[in-house]
Amino acid sequence: MSYKQLIGSRCILDVGCGLGLPMRVLRRLGLPSRVIGVDVHIQYLRRVKKLEIYDDRVLASAVYLPFREKSFNSVICLQVLEHLTKRDGVTALRKLSRVADTVVVTTPVSFVKADVDPRNPFQKHRSAWYPEDLEHLGYMTKGYGWFRITKHSCLAPLLVLMNIILIPMLRGLPRLAYHMYAVKRH
Repeated sequence: MSYKQLIGSRCILDVGCGLGLPMRVLRRLGLPSRVIGVDVHIQYLRRVKKLEIYDDRVLASAVYLPFREKSFNSVICLQVLEHLTKRDGVTALRKLSRVADTVVVTTPVSFVKADVDPRNPFQKHRSAWYPEDLEHLGYMTKGYGWFRITKHSCLAPLLVLMNIILIPMLRGLPRLAYHMYAVKRH
């Protein structure tokens, strides 16, 4: 994901904030001045409260965002769509566009089976996404990552290097990438 998409955003909504890892990076860069974290899993919201990453936290689903139209400059929704049914994912994308001028989304390309923590039933993957799904809704898509790298693989260093080498090609060919990011501006 390119953080350039978020520069100039005064207020960001992080939908599916999880443990707040991307927002920690943005905060270190001095961005943005106000951040609201949204997640459907209350345990994540309790954990990020202690880290003081977010100015406020809201227990809600990406499908039912309790915010007024254009309440935020930008919305990020990272690695969330695949956890929703396709129908709910499309609904969520429309809700994201309703509450912000700029929307940045990331998701795996195609269906990826997920390891699910039994304490968090929301981790299960329920849908497959392709660049054309998001492009049809007005998003510009780019690819990143060629394949999944697990910590347990003895080839992990080589796979990381291969992913880095292939970054320029995959940006323009998101269908071949392991993940994609998509941006929509109004």
